Amino acid sequence: MKQEIILPIEIENLLSSIKRNKTFKKSLIEVFNSLVFLKNTKPEWKFSKRGLYRYSYFDAPSDYLKGTNSRYKQYVNILLENKIIDYYSKNERIIERNLFEDDIVDRIPYYDTNNNQCIRYRFLIDIDLSENQNVLNLNSSHNKNWYKITLNSLKELGLDGIIIRDGFGRRLHTRVTMNIGAEIETEKSSIEIKSYKEYLRSFFNGKYSVVDASCCQPTLMNEHLKTKGVIDPNFNYPFENNLDFYQYLCDTGLSIDRNDAKSKYTQWQNGRYHDIEDNFKNFFKISTNYMQRIKKRNGYKKICQIITCMESKIFIDDLLSNINLDFCLTIHDSLLVRTEDLPACIKYCNKKYGHIFNFKSETF
Repeated sequence: MKQEIILPIEIENLLSSIKRNKTFKKSLIEVFNSLVFLKNTKPEWKFSKRGLYRYSYFDAPSDYLKGTNSRYKQYVNILLENKIIDYYSKNERIIERNLFEDDIVDRIPYYDTNNNQCIRYRFLIDIDLSENQNVLNLNSSHNKNWYKITLNSLKELGLDGIIIRDGFGRRLHTRVTMNIGAEIETEKSSIEIKSYKEYLRSFFNGKYSVVDASCCQPTLMNEHLKTKGVIDPNFNYPFENNLDFYQYLCDTGLSIDRNDAKSKYTQWQNGRYHDIEDNFKNFFKISTNYMQRIKKRNGYKKICQIITCMESKIFIDDLLSNINLDFCLTIHDSLLVRTEDLPACIKYCNKKYGHIFNFKSETF
């Protein structure tokens, strides 16, 4: 199957004018198409300017755009510079005023992270299909099993079909991994629901359950170290003795509780060397030295990318793609299924990866 994208003449001209390779231009098209999708699905915000004109803007959440391309900002900047889009700004200041020319104005894009207000854009060109526009076909993942089952499962939950496979760790991003985007109407107001767990509990009352791989990232790190011949007795110990890794960190005094253990482990695995606590460096000295060599050579995010790609290969490319169920969604290192299918899902997961993971379940 192909993904059809309306290509306005302004975008065609822009692609012809920039001297970049095909991959860069394809990414630019994908970011543009993501903005078109947001324009067509997000509510419009209208603002007047000096009482004369009214502009319609749409929300552009950064997590959605990051899912399209982790470097989306450079493509958005190109669209801004070439007058394809514009952003909403509350404040303008005149840098230079000329007698016979337009004022040179500095405008600051408005957003408020404290109040969950993302940046807003509007299109300066016609994005609807007309005689001056072509339809571009891009290779897509729509014929993949994981895509089909994900799309059908989102429809069953009443969620929109945002399905993005990121280019960093190959994770799958949908409404159950992002802001759920739903609301509960009350007599006086509406309450926004952000968490998929809250959404399922509010509307489905036990119909769905999650099968989760306990301590997934540390477990995958242990598997990675084994393939590289790295033997770290302190790191290997909980896996060789069937212990919970995060509880092991608490028992050894490296963490005060499970949440603290998860946070500190993530910092150790994915962070910069100088941000890691000394007790972690010393206790896991062998594996820390190995990771430091990789991070120095390839950047500090490389280990995170390796482990996340391992996770995605297991949960998306294998379990989700091959599971014999009508409904299934991945939430990174877990599978969301119907509660009636829970026994079959656990049996399937244990058959394929029970020798690596300890699978647990929770019903919502």
